[in-house]
Amino acid sequence: MVDTRKRNTNLPVVAELLDRASDLGVNVPEVNETNLTKAAAEARCQKWLDENAKAFSEQSDWHERNGHPLVDIIEAPGGSTWSTDLP
Repeated sequence: MVDTRKRNTNLPVVAELLDRASDLGVNVPEVNETNLTKAAAEARCQKWLDENAKAFSEQSDWHERNGHPLVDIIEAPGGSTWSTDLP
């Protein structure tokens, strides 16, 4: 379950930008929340990629040495086990 409680915060914003947004009817808190959500998701993704970079590198090295175990499936349509038949 996602915690939807709100917390007040003070975020400095360039006054002219805030005034322009308000004049245009922009919902500043909503934009802030949307962009913060996006930035957090991107940071979480990058952190995961960084944490797993060694495993990705090791897997790539293994594939270079041994080939990919599913190469006949992923190479291209027409491979020995490739099928476009749907159930």
